[in-house]
Amino acid sequence: MDAAFKKFASKANGVEATSMDINKWAKDAGVLGKNLTSNHIDIAYSKVKAKGAKYVQLSISILPTDSVADKVR
Repeated sequence: MDAAFKKFASKANGVEATSMDINKWAKDAGVLGKNLTSNHIDIAYSKVKAKGAKYVQLSISILPTDSVADKVR
C-alpha cells in the first residue's frame, strides 16, 4: 500500500495526498461506482485530515479504509 500511496500522492515527494489524489487512486483501482462515490471518499478524507491541514499522510489515510470498504461490499 505504501508504494501505491506514493504513486498517487502529489505533495511532499509522495508523502502527502490531497482529496483529489485519493479519489484518483480509488478510480484507478476500480472501486468507485454505485455504492461508493467520490463524495464518500471526500467525507472519509475529511474525517482523518487534521483540522486546518490541506493534505493527509499515508499513516493517517489508512484509517478510513474500513468505512470505505463497507460502501463497496
